[in-house]
Amino acid sequence: MINLVDIDKVITVFAYAFPHKKTYDFLNIIKSHGFKNVTVIGAPKVKLKNKPNRELFSKLPLFSPRIDCESLCQILNFRYVESKHDDVDYLKNKLTKDELSGNVLISGARILSKETIGMFNSGVVNFHPGKIPDTSGLDSFYWMMKNGAQPGVTVHKIDHRVDAGEEIFFHEVELSCGDTPAVVEYKIYNAQLLALERFLALIKVCKEIKTTKIERPFKNSPMSVTDKEICLSNFNKWRNSTCSFQSKIKKIIQNCVDDNISELKDMLSTDIVNYKVNNGWSPLSVASFNHSYKCCEYLIENGANVNISSDKGTTPLMYAKTKNVNEKLVDLSIASLLLEGGANLYQKDYLNNNVFHYIENSDYPELSELIKVL
Repeated sequence: MINLVDIDKVITVFAYAFPHKKTYDFLNIIKSHGFKNVTVIGAPKVKLKNKPNRELFSKLPLFSPRIDCESLCQILNFRYVESKHDDVDYLKNKLTKDELSGNVLISGARILSKETIGMFNSGVVNFHPGKIPDTSGLDSFYWMMKNGAQPGVTVHKIDHRVDAGEEIFFHEVELSCGDTPAVVEYKIYNAQLLALERFLALIKVCKEIKTTKIERPFKNSPMSVTDKEICLSNFNKWRNSTCSFQSKIKKIIQNCVDDNISELKDMLSTDIVNYKVNNGWSPLSVASFNHSYKCCEYLIENGANVNISSDKGTTPLMYAKTKNVNEKLVDLSIASLLLEGGANLYQKDYLNNNVFHYIENSDYPELSELIKVL
């Protein structure tokens, strides 16, 4: 759906000058979200050494745009600058102070130099098709199977190392038991577009995007054809294991809605206790929002982070206050659990507000005093 409200925030996009599907899709999505102050840096085509391009499985047919980047920018009314991405002196002369300070995304680029990245005050955001560090480097699709990684897209601020930096969020891809390699590959591409939409929704409202440092001790090496064939031979096992894990996550989230402590105890594990689904909610966030006391207690006892935050920085304590405010509940048992577990009363979300801001602007402002007594 087209967003008819113009957004004033500045976005700069690293792209390819020639027809390129991801660039085409990214720029159209940015336009559909109402961003108008967009500058696109289109890198001209570079002739690479010919490499054997043997297809190991049949790919799904995808729409291939025939329009070059400059023509597309004219249609979308975006500013276009054609330049090699590492021509720092040229770019510094061409880009404005706002463009160097605003949001910077990659829709298409080779490895950017440390000098190019350092030009931009807010960093450069990449959408990597895979979970970093498990799928770093080339051949991320195959490393995903080899390392048993969850399918999805890592949205992260890059540094001078390949596929490293600081994670903003991971956007998971949901698999089905009948998915083929071609379907999974398609879903992961589509997840990059969904992750872009999720990121754009964030920068519309957030004063600051918080990140988590990615611990990536080494970059995966490119795979040989034989290595890839071995990974594909294990595809069904990886897919079925992934489907089982994702089903488990869904059940745990539902347990936290229903306060089903007996089933939660049977299913919870250390790799899930602080797992975030695609809206950034963790099991504790869900249990707090629904005032599921027994589940909250058990999650905290088993290592749940009481200050974990969603995409917008909302904490379990902020979620817990919603039911209190809406129903004017005096029962502060959930808030008490969280505070005893170390919840930070004054932790702020991405709008720079803490829980008291929302309570004191509600129909139940006296809740603030009740919480302070705790």
